[in-house]
Amino acid sequence: MKRITEPIRQIGLLVGGTLTLRRLLLHRVTILLVVTLVLAGGTMIYVNANNDGTISGQVVGPDGEPVEDATVHIWPIHLQSVQQERTTTTDANGEFEFTDQTDLLEFRIQASHDDLGTSEERHEHLYFEGQNVEIELEITDD
Repeated sequence: MKRITEPIRQIGLLVGGTLTLRRLLLHRVTILLVVTLVLAGGTMIYVNANNDGTISGQVVGPDGEPVEDATVHIWPIHLQSVQQERTTTTDANGEFEFTDQTDLLEFRIQASHDDLGTSEERHEHLYFEGQNVEIELEITDD
């Protein structure tokens, strides 16, 4: 119990002016506490800045050129089952975007085009729900 209350007592002494900041910072438990708080805070800031649930990317053909009007399919995977398929179509630059996918942690994704074929189905796992992710899908000849 003394090891836990010691940093708190030292912070009180620092505020009271009887302990120097340098001496407080040299205490191992204090250093561990500060590092833990900084890492946790940094992680929370990163997650909050990247949890819009946006899945975006580009579909390219076998020649590496963007594919317009390709259909991109995603299938959310939850603990019990694969949920209903969601689709979108690529623009003139071969780019696609799914927004507000904040419930996703795991999903499958694939692109297809009537004239060019189908891409390999990819299984994606995110680090946290709603993580923004950018994916490139390559359609191969059928």
